[in-house]
Amino acid sequence: MRRRIRPAPPAGGRARPHDHAEMKTLTRRLFHLAALALPACAATLAASDFPEPYDSEPGGVQPMPPQDALAALELPPGFTATVFAAEPEVRNPIALAWDAQGRMWVAENFTYAERQKRFDLSLRDRVLILEDRDWDGHAETRTVFTDEVQMLTSIEVGHGGVWLMCPPQLLFVPDADGDDVPDGPPQVVLDGFTVAEANYHNFANGLRFAPDGWLYGRCGHSCPGLLGPPGTPEAERVPIKGGIWRYHPERKIVEVLTHGTTNPWGHDWDANGEMFFVNTVTGHLWHLIHGAHLVDSYVTNPLIFERLDTIADHYHYDRGLPWSETRDGKSNHLGGGHAHVGAMIYQADQWPEPYRNKLYTLNLHGRRTNVERLERNGSGYVGRHEPDIFISGDPWFRGIEISVGPDGSAFVLDWSDTGECHEHTGVHRNSGRIYRISHGTPAKPETPFSWRNPWPRADFASDDEHSRALAVREAVQFSPLDAITGPMAHAVYPELGFDPAAMARDETSPFVRLNLASVLQRLPLEQRSGLALALLSHDDDDDPFLPHLVWFGISPLARHDPDALVRIAAAQPWPPVARWIARSLATQPGPLESLLTANSSDAVLEGLSEAYRGLRKAPKPANWETVAAASGSPLVRELSVVFGDGRALDEVRRLALDPDAETGAREAALATLVEARPPDLREACEQLLDTRGLNAIAARGLSLHDDPAVGERLAKAYRRFTPADRPALVEILVSRPAFAEALLDAVAKGAIPRDAIAAFHARQILAFGDHGLDAKLSQAWGDLRDTDGDKAALMAQWKTKLTPEFLAEADLSRGRALSAVCTACHGLYGQGPPDGGLGPDLTGSGRSDLDYLLENILDPSAIVPADYRMTLVTLEDGRVLSGIVASEDEHALLLRQPGASIAIDRTEIVKIDRSPLSMMPEGLLQGLDDSQVRDLVAYLMHPVQVPLQKP
Repeated sequence: MRRRIRPAPPAGGRARPHDHAEMKTLTRRLFHLAALALPACAATLAASDFPEPYDSEPGGVQPMPPQDALAALELPPGFTATVFAAEPEVRNPIALAWDAQGRMWVAENFTYAERQKRFDLSLRDRVLILEDRDWDGHAETRTVFTDEVQMLTSIEVGHGGVWLMCPPQLLFVPDADGDDVPDGPPQVVLDGFTVAEANYHNFANGLRFAPDGWLYGRCGHSCPGLLGPPGTPEAERVPIKGGIWRYHPERKIVEVLTHGTTNPWGHDWDANGEMFFVNTVTGHLWHLIHGAHLVDSYVTNPLIFERLDTIADHYHYDRGLPWSETRDGKSNHLGGGHAHVGAMIYQADQWPEPYRNKLYTLNLHGRRTNVERLERNGSGYVGRHEPDIFISGDPWFRGIEISVGPDGSAFVLDWSDTGECHEHTGVHRNSGRIYRISHGTPAKPETPFSWRNPWPRADFASDDEHSRALAVREAVQFSPLDAITGPMAHAVYPELGFDPAAMARDETSPFVRLNLASVLQRLPLEQRSGLALALLSHDDDDDPFLPHLVWFGISPLARHDPDALVRIAAAQPWPPVARWIARSLATQPGPLESLLTANSSDAVLEGLSEAYRGLRKAPKPANWETVAAASGSPLVRELSVVFGDGRALDEVRRLALDPDAETGAREAALATLVEARPPDLREACEQLLDTRGLNAIAARGLSLHDDPAVGERLAKAYRRFTPADRPALVEILVSRPAFAEALLDAVAKGAIPRDAIAAFHARQILAFGDHGLDAKLSQAWGDLRDTDGDKAALMAQWKTKLTPEFLAEADLSRGRALSAVCTACHGLYGQGPPDGGLGPDLTGSGRSDLDYLLENILDPSAIVPADYRMTLVTLEDGRVLSGIVASEDEHALLLRQPGASIAIDRTEIVKIDRSPLSMMPEGLLQGLDDSQVRDLVAYLMHPVQVPLQKP
């Protein structure tokens, strides 16, 4: 039976003097009044009775009792577990921290809400202090430190108070005397941690002090921010778009250490001072390398061509399967699923040796703990999968944090709810558990955390590579680190006290050289080439990390000192670095010519080829003929065409038209011909319009000709295109008014099916502003209705029609066939566009909720992440293209469309209109009868994939 938790008496049992108690009472009142003076977005608010948390999940469902959930937790032999605390004493625990006395501080989050609300600010969040004084595995005392915050994601204790992450602010609540009562109002230490409208669960979290004196934290990429103390001018704020950040409480400076990942939600340090963190979706395990750019969904720096991926050599689900087939236990043999929360590197001595010095992370879908064995890999690390442990049979188990406690036991926070990564059906706020997992029967430690050992001493002269690496980090820690887009304009670089280039030349450890490569981003630009050359003098070209870190550090030279990059290239650097140098200098004639003189290796030519993708022509370097004659690379022909070599163009034309040539070679030749746009391009493309495998590229070439006859020819050829190529053809047919007229005429005649035109295409036709086309669209396809009144009426209409009984009659296989209108832009069950599409993957969304589904279908522009907003690009040849901008720089723009991605030379762009609207237009259900809508909606709500046809 769980013991009643009592309020804690003062530490040591001493009574406080009356004047001190009165002062604290007065201070607390001032705390409340000061809270009212904070900005409207502040996380604190005036005191009142704590609003009772409510459950918004429908149906009145309840979790199994805490002791039953404990019994359902599978433990390895010799391990024991207790319920340290559970509801009602603790609910919705989202984070924990420890103080020097060995007490647990818990952050309870009640304001996080379902998608429609995002946050319920009629509620408040709370900070508790839990203590197990007799060490029986159950907390007997419970103290409320504060219940006057909102949007609380994390907590840390230290430096004379309590640190709270309440996005968009980092707060410090002083408690210098340690009496568990705030000494005064909260101080806003940092702000600028944006909370997104859409993926608001990606917000900042993860406060932890490290032995180096910095406070570390995490942030997801869907909540980009501009960080700084309150009042910092925008130009001096540090941008973040996912990654790890840190704050120095004495110097009051903030820096972003890594850029990328999706939603990091757990980190810890090993015995050598190396941080490792976990992430959801895009790989689960990462090593903290200062200045690293990591894989995520978005590109933010045009000079970062390739980013580092997860260090794990495995995934905890089969990435080749639809997501629906990786959940609900289907991935347990691999680790449970793609979402990971919390991280602990076990360094205590209570657990047996086989369990020590490994990283433990909670797998959300698998309801288990994944174990990673960390091993060295080149200059960095690799994570290898060990057998999973602590598997929970509680269907409500949602482990959210794991931490080593004062006696060497592990403590696990359980959010305890039915949701997964997103809360679309409601939040169960009145449950929450904390488990203590021990080996044997732990004794109360005489000194809490006596198992902790200091990091190696930072020492440049040490034989230990970790000591030398820590010495490097310590020496440069207050030198400004490049931001995600390069050096900050206001950066001031102090003297470092050592010569990193000299150290790099003699350093034998790749691991230390990796740390020196990070130093590149903390040096003035004029000092970077010297350190880079010293690093490149080592044979590390196949290292998985060093080439990237060197490039991350020297890439700003492409804009500020291109001659320095030429000097680096002349030293014949590692091929990846040479390739990236070439990409960065490809559009700078003088530096490019110097580069080709210094280094015309295959790696350099590969870089040029990548750089010119999407460009029709580029100035030919004066020394190109010499380079081409000396090189045996097959890229010479392609580049010669880009440089305007007529002889190479004749060869390309002959290859494209040669029926006996290999199809792949003909495709590449025709694509090169289209990019070159010779005078006879139309003739060549018309010859190939009926050739399967080549007609899609030929259509792209014909689209360059503003002739109604071309539109008619393309529309007539529709049936000769493969189903996979038809969406791209429709994109071409809506790019010009004359082409759109041919398309609509073909639809009216039945030559092209009506459903080939999606609402997306209809919106683009309407954008021409041609009343005649509008009338043809209305007659052949239908009308788009965009008013708020229409949306509300449609929502009510479909909610009335789509009853559970009506949906139960759905033909799911037919719904899957109809879902092609969705998978043209979205991923679903592993299907959809190969390049990421125009919208988020639907497989992991809240599709089971009818309200959520209808809101997104009928009003898709209500909440639109910036990366999914529609862009209209008008070209000088008269075409109008729409899509989302996947990447762009000063030379080219990559536009992602439902059919394909198109690289566009900026010199051909007349104007770019960026719309606040979603790429997904209203009217998606137009043209479908009630039974078709029923089948489509029922299929989208269905939790697993269904066959296309019933057996």
